[in-house]
Amino acid sequence: MKKLTTLNPQPFPKGDKNYIDKFYLNRPNVHHYLYDNGNPDEIIFVVYIEDKPDGTKRVQQGSYNNGKYEKCNAWTQVKGFKKPLYDKSNLLLTDKEILLVEGEKKCLIARKLFPNMFVTTYQGGRSGWKNNNIDFSSLEGRTVKVWPDIDVDGKGQSEWLELTRYLNKEFKLEASFVELPNYTEFKKLYEESEGEEYLNTSWDLANNIPGVWQDKLNDFVSRAVKPEPLAEIEYSNIDEDLDRWIYIASSGVLYYDKKKNKYAKDKEINNLYRRDRDLKGDATRYLQQKNCPYVDRQTFRPGGKFIFEEDNIIYLNRYRKPKWEKITKNTDYDISVWRDHLRLLTNDNEDNFKHLENIIASDIQHPERNRKFAVIFNSSQGVGKSLFFNALKKLYGESNCSDLNMKQLTGQYQSHMLDSNYLFVNEIDSSAIEDRGRRSNFKTLVDGEDHMVELKGVDQIKVNCHYTIWGATNETIPMYMAEGERRTFYLEIEKTKPQILEEKPNYFEDFINFISSYDRMNEVFDYYRYKHKISEDFDLAHAPLTVEKEELIKASRPEYMKYLDDLLEERKIESFKYDLINFRKTFKEVLRYAIDDDLNPLKQWKENYIKRWVQSNKENFSIADEGIKQADGKRIRFWCVRNYKLWSQYKNNYDTIEAHLDNLFDTKVVTKNKTTFEQQQEAWNG
Repeated sequence: MKKLTTLNPQPFPKGDKNYIDKFYLNRPNVHHYLYDNGNPDEIIFVVYIEDKPDGTKRVQQGSYNNGKYEKCNAWTQVKGFKKPLYDKSNLLLTDKEILLVEGEKKCLIARKLFPNMFVTTYQGGRSGWKNNNIDFSSLEGRTVKVWPDIDVDGKGQSEWLELTRYLNKEFKLEASFVELPNYTEFKKLYEESEGEEYLNTSWDLANNIPGVWQDKLNDFVSRAVKPEPLAEIEYSNIDEDLDRWIYIASSGVLYYDKKKNKYAKDKEINNLYRRDRDLKGDATRYLQQKNCPYVDRQTFRPGGKFIFEEDNIIYLNRYRKPKWEKITKNTDYDISVWRDHLRLLTNDNEDNFKHLENIIASDIQHPERNRKFAVIFNSSQGVGKSLFFNALKKLYGESNCSDLNMKQLTGQYQSHMLDSNYLFVNEIDSSAIEDRGRRSNFKTLVDGEDHMVELKGVDQIKVNCHYTIWGATNETIPMYMAEGERRTFYLEIEKTKPQILEEKPNYFEDFINFISSYDRMNEVFDYYRYKHKISEDFDLAHAPLTVEKEELIKASRPEYMKYLDDLLEERKIESFKYDLINFRKTFKEVLRYAIDDDLNPLKQWKENYIKRWVQSNKENFSIADEGIKQADGKRIRFWCVRNYKLWSQYKNNYDTIEAHLDNLFDTKVVTKNKTTFEQQQEAWNG
């Protein structure tokens, strides 16, 4: 290694790309990887690898020292320096499980193979960690899976099994070892699977994956095993764990495990500590005798300490502050991609767009305040609701968030209420209409601040906090809405995915790239935290009223749908004599018919009721993509409400559609006598 006469290492100058030429990084056979110190703007060294013609590779490092680039890592000559893990800045932000692999190239490939995990590595090869010059502290408290290489000498697996134990012991994390076949077993499996000889002396994730493994990689990870320590066994020394457990006094049986960030019952703890040969009696009794920490209740309290006391009540605070930075430079950033998506979600309605931005800004600026209404989006599939929710989770801090279904949210057992305070319901369903108890649970979750959480086999636990709820649905009538309802900001997204892509083919790709970028999302957070001025009329206690919500309140009484079903079946209006109807024309006819009809369930009809009725039947579909041309030259849309199988054949056959609407194509004849449109047309022409 090059010995420097003057040692003064510094991060690469921001924006300076001269290191590319200095280290010949543009050459086609050279791959490079930048290591930061936890700040994405502060690159401290680069690893560049040259692939040689003989199949070997040359690994080098470069750094910035005393005002110039050096072909060595100057930082390693600083006493006590430890190299950070790859992509440390994003590692510190993510709440995903961590996958540790050997080498940067494999790291990037593994990120594509395991998108639900955060994949990282370190510089130095399979044995590099043994020199005590790698900083693994950024993994503290995390769940880590260690994926080894399969080497012919077996050391890739044996040394990384040892690394797994080392991480668990020294850094207080949950590291598990991914168990793979040895080299001989893998070679045999590969050759049987691929029908060719395996000539390499090792295998890793950057190599060809055998066909029989294509769908099993995640299974290997899910079955990863936490190895028993060689020198000691977990739960074998309760005296070392006295500060690990926090007793939840109000539960009577529950303890919070600081090491694993989860709860355990007393019976589970007593069984685990049977490994402690010196312990006499139950572990939980011993913990109490040794005055282990205790709390009265749990809460989520932004800005509060981990354990704090208030009004003589001791609280355990599980809220974690989001890891975003205030931007002090380049504050003239552009978040138009984000705001354009909000406009999509609000149908370019300026009032609703303003409401949505106020909600986000209020949540971020004042997480300690209780927003007493949920936000629920209704739309067809694929318009970006889930992507939006994923981005919100980043802004709130993913460790504070949970994904749920409606049953989990409003059902009997609610363990999620102890794990997170931002709740995302990915499919609000109409079951909330039928069950008054669940409607009541939903109300309490949305606006309450004192909650009773029920777990299996545990007395109810009182939790003092508020929950922030976002929901999405594809159902026509997702939930009951009473007159005067104030707990839901309800929006229906009008555009469909095909319409969005027709206007902008790269819309979703651009949005995904935006929300996947740390810098862009940091700008979004910075905008709503420090720049956006919340409107003076914004009310945390009352949801903004939308036209869609008013319609849903009325649509929660489904008698009109039954009424329309009867009109269709009996063909009581002109539109219903055909298989294809237009919303507006049908509405006008229903309106005229209902005036003198004693069975009419509504005092006032609206065109949107026809739309709701049509779309509530999943078999109904829009026919003729461009609409049907009228006498005035305009094109209007029609929906198929009968004889679906037949019309699926003629969905964009305008001649057939227009003939049917002109009484030249009678579907009754088709269904009874199997007479085609062409045969009817021929007979009509004489």
